[in-house]
Amino acid sequence: MTREETLAELARRADEQAALAERERRFHELQDGYYLNYEIGDTELKIRFSAFRLMVIPYSEIVEIELGSTFPKRSAQIDLCNGIRKMCRIKKSRGWFRYVLITPREPMVLLKAFDRFRSLADPISEMNQPNAALPPFLRPHDD
Repeated sequence: MTREETLAELARRADEQAALAERERRFHELQDGYYLNYEIGDTELKIRFSAFRLMVIPYSEIVEIELGSTFPKRSAQIDLCNGIRKMCRIKKSRGWFRYVLITPREPMVLLKAFDRFRSLADPISEMNQPNAALPPFLRPHDD
């Protein structure tokens, strides 16, 4: 087999895998349409049931996100899970429900979006400490 044939075969396999992944994504999207759907945006998480918006959680109101399979019951907790999957418990800073349980298909996407928002919204959060070092743009230049 020549190098060109090998490359063509690898490209064909990659296209097949991409097509399978797209079909699986569409299947899960249709399946989630019957249940709760979690729209992970740049600044907020929207939880919908079919076309009805149940809850919108701005990332600015989230204190922390925990991953796990079970969590102890809290008094101000609402369960918005789709079934048995890896759950995320969102702790909010305000609102009637301080804890929200959800089961996104890919929890790491939510965590990455939340971390990205935190890094953009509060780039010098470590300066909240009294003895924290100055950020690089405020340090004196030593030539």
